[in-house]
Amino acid sequence: MKYGILIFVLLLLFAAAGCVIRPQEPQSIAPIEETEDHSTVTVDFDIYNGDTTVESYTLTGTDAAYLTALLQQLPYDSMKVCKCVPPIIVTLENGEKYGINTEEVYARSWSAIPQGQANLTEEQLNKIQAIFERMKNESRCSIQKKIDNMKVL
Repeated sequence: MKYGILIFVLLLLFAAAGCVIRPQEPQSIAPIEETEDHSTVTVDFDIYNGDTTVESYTLTGTDAAYLTALLQQLPYDSMKVCKCVPPIIVTLENGEKYGINTEEVYARSWSAIPQGQANLTEEQLNKIQAIFERMKNESRCSIQKKIDNMKVL
C-alpha cells in the first residue's frame, strides 16, 4: 500500500511537470521595411467608461504597411490565447481581423490563419504605440480644422 501511494504521488508529479506552461520570450521577426504602401487599415479602440464606446480610425501609408506586415508575420500560438478581449481591433484591407492589447503586450489573430496569440517585443510595442499616437493626433487636428472651416463660413 505504501509503494502504491508513492507511485501515485510520483505519477502526479510527472504529470504536473508536463503541464507547466512556461512563458515564452517574444520571438523576433524579420525586420519590416518602411516602404510607401497604399494599404488601408481600420483601427477601433474600445474604451470603457461605464458604457463601451468605440473610436474608429483609418490608417494609410507607411504606418498601415508596417502594421499590416507586423500582424501578418507574428508567430501566433493557438494554445496561448487568454480569455481577455483585446481593446484594440485592427481590420486589414483584405478583411483579416487582429486584436492588440498594449497593456498585456500581445497581438491576437482572429480571422487569419493561424489563429492564436503572440507576444510583442518592446520595440514592436513602442512602434505600435507611436503609430496609434500619431493617428489620434492627426485625427484631432483634422477635426479642429473642420470646426475652424465651419466658423469661417
